[in-house]
Amino acid sequence: MDALSFLSTINDDYSGVIGVGTGLVAAWVGLANLKHLRTDSKNRSRPYIFVEPVPGLHGDGSWDLRIANLGASIANDVRLSVSPNWDPVDDEDRHTPAIKKVLENPITLPPGSRLRLMWRLDRPADNGKREVAGAPENTKIEVTYKGDLDRKSRARGYSDKFSVRTDLGVAVPVPTGGNKLIGREEGKELQNIDRALRALNRHVGELRR
Repeated sequence: MDALSFLSTINDDYSGVIGVGTGLVAAWVGLANLKHLRTDSKNRSRPYIFVEPVPGLHGDGSWDLRIANLGASIANDVRLSVSPNWDPVDDEDRHTPAIKKVLENPITLPPGSRLRLMWRLDRPADNGKREVAGAPENTKIEVTYKGDLDRKSRARGYSDKFSVRTDLGVAVPVPTGGNKLIGREEGKELQNIDRALRALNRHVGELRR
């Protein structure tokens, strides 16, 4: 074998090795991209549970807990674990037992749906004291839930943690009840109409939130 044939043989061998290596790299990149697309598709299709405190529908000093599914698929077996645990403030605290009863049971949230719970009440009372009921001002909530996309999402599910604070209420805008007429109102009917209109104004403001 002359030198030219020898070099040609070596070149062919190296070309084959380089071709195989290039093919392996291309295959690896293709598999990585496919895996990324599959993961991205699952992330876009999975449920996402979000928890936040919002000014309550019971008026000034009340807070609601809004639980929403912001994802694209149904969230099953949604459970909320709240810490620290708390007891009713007094015998008149009817909110705490109701809240805990709801938290004991799992819920199901379709995509785009939300559940609103009365969470905390803290406002001046007629006797000069404060009317306090429901959850503490500062709590931690762990949410666990399951999806319905594949075996993993149905078995292992998902978990997220949230900090729920109502002690920052002065920094949160709240819809007003509208102007109240000054002077003596004639009859209970006018008083009822006035209260109804101001309550309606608050509720419309909440819908715009």
